[in-house]
Amino acid sequence: MAEISKQIAEKYDFDFVSLQNRFDKLSCDGNTGHWTADGIHPTIEGHRIIKEELQKVFEKYI
Repeated sequence: MAEISKQIAEKYDFDFVSLQNRFDKLSCDGNTGHWTADGIHPTIEGHRIIKEELQKVFEKYI
């Protein structure tokens, strides 16, 4: 899904926020439960990471 979303973003010249790489790095110690409740849905800390990544894009336009 992320790859398809990235292709669409590139096609229409939109920003694409890649979250998978950041979560992969954070979870390399095997503690995925800190970031996602069930491997998909983010915890509060996971949402903080998403906010940080989105903020990087938003700051380009402010």
